[in-house]
Amino acid sequence: MMPLDLGAKGSCQIGGNLATNAGGIKFIKQGSMHANCVGLEVVLADGTIVNQMNPHETLPVGYDMKQLFVGSEGTLGFITKCAIFCPPYPKNRQVCLLASNDYDQILKCLQISKKELMTSLSAVEFMDWESASIAMDYLEIENPLSDEYKFYILIEMSGNSQEELMQEQMLDLLEKLEDHYEDGVMCDSETQKD
Repeated sequence: MMPLDLGAKGSCQIGGNLATNAGGIKFIKQGSMHANCVGLEVVLADGTIVNQMNPHETLPVGYDMKQLFVGSEGTLGFITKCAIFCPPYPKNRQVCLLASNDYDQILKCLQISKKELMTSLSAVEFMDWESASIAMDYLEIENPLSDEYKFYILIEMSGNSQEELMQEQMLDLLEKLEDHYEDGVMCDSETQKD
């Protein structure tokens, strides 16, 4: 799978993602483009081609030249080729949506989720009501919660554990978070997760 998931994934370009060091909602687990770029070819302003496309080559000393270009916003050169590490899709995932009118409580949900889920935490997305309502209108879905709240956090965990085990883990997390959100729902189908 592509290691980053962006809101602009339908219109952005890989070169732009590299030039801006994009992260997206899977940043917590997969890292930014810096972490996932294993090869790069760049054309400098004078036409010189810098080829760092051998993803298996490890240099014990010196600068990792390709990393100078990732995040440089195109000021050092134009990215013309790249090799990106793409991890395999996880077998299972669980997603929940939590809401609160207290921003600090939503931050607490994030902190606890990072601590409890550790490596199985794969995506986090924060939304305010305006953003959430625009997304629901666009997707033509009803509000999955009983009311409107100021702040929302979507938490996704993924891995190769059995689905039942992951459901238990998500339910345990929701129990530990119960004092920090006012309403929430755990997805029970792939359609809801998507």
